[in-house]
Amino acid sequence: MYLIVSEPSGILVRMVEKKLRVPVPPELRDEVLFRSDRTCCICREQRKEIQTHHVNDDPSDNRFENLAVLCLDCHAQTQMTGGFGRRLNASLVIKYRDDWLKIVEVRRAANSLKYRGIVQGSGSMRVSTADDSAKETRARQVSFLADEFKKTNIRADAMRPTTQILADILIEFAGASDRCTLQLKLAKSRHDAPGLLDDYGNELASIVTRYSAHAYRLRSQENELYRGIRTQLKVIRILTPDQRPDSVARNMQGIKRLLEARLRSVDSLQGWSDSTLRLKGKSSKLDEILQHMQDAVSLSISQRDSYESLHREVCALDV
Repeated sequence: MYLIVSEPSGILVRMVEKKLRVPVPPELRDEVLFRSDRTCCICREQRKEIQTHHVNDDPSDNRFENLAVLCLDCHAQTQMTGGFGRRLNASLVIKYRDDWLKIVEVRRAANSLKYRGIVQGSGSMRVSTADDSAKETRARQVSFLADEFKKTNIRADAMRPTTQILADILIEFAGASDRCTLQLKLAKSRHDAPGLLDDYGNELASIVTRYSAHAYRLRSQENELYRGIRTQLKVIRILTPDQRPDSVARNMQGIKRLLEARLRSVDSLQGWSDSTLRLKGKSSKLDEILQHMQDAVSLSISQRDSYESLHREVCALDV
């Protein structure tokens, strides 16, 4: 969509592209604000007015990875277009945002453990003995582990339907892709091809929208699972082998199998992502839709390193 800007005299001055703005879904907006502790990721000053910023300046791209919480002052720096001030570009915003999300996550995990009396201090994992006996503290640790193991099972169960939905959508996407390829081959003339590509693009847009929504939900579930397992590993390392309950070994084996299943699922996406390239270059509209789908799949693939690292830690744990 374009907006024509002209002077009162009627002389055309320029043609400016008017960007399509899609409101950020409330659930996604709340997740972004929560993960950022409702604080600007740049200046990190609390109690300042904030807003959700689209990192790539595309107000229709509401992926979690494209959103950052900025205060009004820092947001103004992303809009600078001249002068001597240095603009706060997308790459810099992403670095600040990712660093701040890690800080908030670590701080919350440490506060949660200290609140439960599981650990004392932020730099080590010493058993707290200030108010309770060592025996009572270990009892809390074991009880905490049991609760965390239950949560892991609940999170794993919640992920299965979402994973299946995504697999079904990928099958639907592949079917639409095959039909388009076949219809293009059977097209009677080159004049028919643009119409076929437009029809395919409209069909694909709906599929991509559904995939992105469910992929975001799965990533949120994966992040909860990842944080929960990390917390369990921290607490297990506090306990000596003779202090660990029998359930630890059994649950760690279950977590190991779960991580292996997630790794296989992520690996299967790589070949599919590569296959989307075959229809690129035929239509600019189609290319944009295919790129959105490929970006969504690539975000899932990017989780592989986290899963692999966590799997190594679980395997290395002597339980």
